Amino acid sequence: MKKEVVNERFGFTYEIEVSVPKEDFDRLIKESKGKKLPQFVTKMPCESDAFIIPYLFNDGRVLVTYPSNGIIYSNLKGYLADINLSEKHLLTTYPRKRIAYLPNAQKVYYHQISPAEGERITLLYDLYNEASSLSHIPHASNLYKTDIDEITEHRTIHEDYNVYFEEDYKALDSKRAIVTQIALDRRRMGREPDYGFIDINMCGRNPYGEQFPDHVDELAAQLPELLHFPESIMAYSLYSLPHIDKYLHRSLFTDEFADKVFLPLLAYIGKSYIKRNGGECVMRYDKTFTSWTPDVRDEKGFKDMYRPLLKMLDSTEGHLTTLTSVYHHRLRR
Repeated sequence: MKKEVVNERFGFTYEIEVSVPKEDFDRLIKESKGKKLPQFVTKMPCESDAFIIPYLFNDGRVLVTYPSNGIIYSNLKGYLADINLSEKHLLTTYPRKRIAYLPNAQKVYYHQISPAEGERITLLYDLYNEASSLSHIPHASNLYKTDIDEITEHRTIHEDYNVYFEEDYKALDSKRAIVTQIALDRRRMGREPDYGFIDINMCGRNPYGEQFPDHVDELAAQLPELLHFPESIMAYSLYSLPHIDKYLHRSLFTDEFADKVFLPLLAYIGKSYIKRNGGECVMRYDKTFTSWTPDVRDEKGFKDMYRPLLKMLDSTEGHLTTLTSVYHHRLRR
């Protein structure tokens, strides 16, 4: 099926043919002397060995092959206008400074070390002899005493090694006690217990608590300095978000970076949405993790914008979306 596409940004039109059968790929590439465009080959999201591969035909068309089917663009310009070349930049070296969030807006800093250094620790250091006092260590974890007031945790399922100050690890154990109790309650009741609003991902993320709405303007105003873009972009509109995306996507995504930009971005996107669509900034209290979650509520209910934003800023995985998708997000209930 062919359809015409009008690209308003660049001011031209092109055609695309969708659902090209996978069985036709080899024939089309051979007949049209297709040449692979290696600089534009990308990995399929959430799949380890699947790729999106474009081929330029001798008549100027472009075939883009997916694992199940393909798309043919009438010209290279149309293909290049349609693709998103943004790539999430993650740390590839060790050690990596990480953050664990705790109830009451507290947080713990720790370091993830290399597998080689971690394996060395498991062979040379003694197990932590006070581990029995920590009743909520994950069953697939081993603890080692690696220095004065320092513990290294080897999580065997994840195959990672994380170094904590001893007191910080004990504080994290207290949070894990809450998580363990939730799991026990679910098992005992055979259903989801009525905790009211609860979201462990927002635990400790908002140090402003219930007063967050009073700080929206000052938080949003931090974005030009944090992301290094001109203040003229700050129009508090849907159309300003792709401009901010450009600067955000150039950043190195670490826990510390996410910690700095999360609330300013949430404040800016929320205010932009309310300005155009109405609604209000509301605070939702999580009594289980003693935390306040900022959200936008309009006539259709809560937006839950913080969910896709946290996923986008996650320093451990390559998911990269747009701020526009955060703006439009609404959790299905």
